[in-house]
Amino acid sequence: MKGCRPLDKKEWTLVFHSVRGPNRLRTKALMILGRKTGFRVSELLSLRVRDLIHDGQVRQAVTVERQSMKGGKAGKASGRTVPLHPDVVKHVLAHYEDLKGRGYWRPDDFFFQSRAKGNKPIDRVQAWRDCVEPVKRRGVEGKVGTHGLMRKTFAKDKLDYLTANWVPGKEVPFHVLQRCTGHKDQKSLMAYIEFADEDVHDAFMNS
Repeated sequence: MKGCRPLDKKEWTLVFHSVRGPNRLRTKALMILGRKTGFRVSELLSLRVRDLIHDGQVRQAVTVERQSMKGGKAGKASGRTVPLHPDVVKHVLAHYEDLKGRGYWRPDDFFFQSRAKGNKPIDRVQAWRDCVEPVKRRGVEGKVGTHGLMRKTFAKDKLDYLTANWVPGKEVPFHVLQRCTGHKDQKSLMAYIEFADEDVHDAFMNS
């Protein structure tokens, strides 16, 4: 979402540890999955138990089917699979245990279950409320929504890592970043990371 900014690591950690309330396990699982996979909120909300859990354990990678992705249609192309960072595991498991306690353990049950609607996921408005509330509580400045909190922070993390570790002769980090974020081309990626214009310019002109 244009205009929403990413959070730096200190801000994100502060917000993450400020999550409160009866839905905190769900909110933390959603936030850390978004930050570590780069999937959009709508894509995350499409996930079912089977997408994250196998034989009671967290899968090593998660796949979002094409029809659940931005601009996706069933049968048009494959979905997108990304590995799960170790930091994700305990929060996914904690939320899964809570789901089981409420009777939602079957493979087809939505992972980000609404407490009010049976086997239906929360909607994007509820996700926004859950995630932005701790942002407001901690007084984080600027326009920060679910997209900035998760997907844009993911992109910033990857860009910072790639530029810090880039050396002549290696693939230009933008190509790697494009594969990480799933953007269809470099043009759309560059428009997306407008938050890093000055950093990107300095990284490639002064090294």
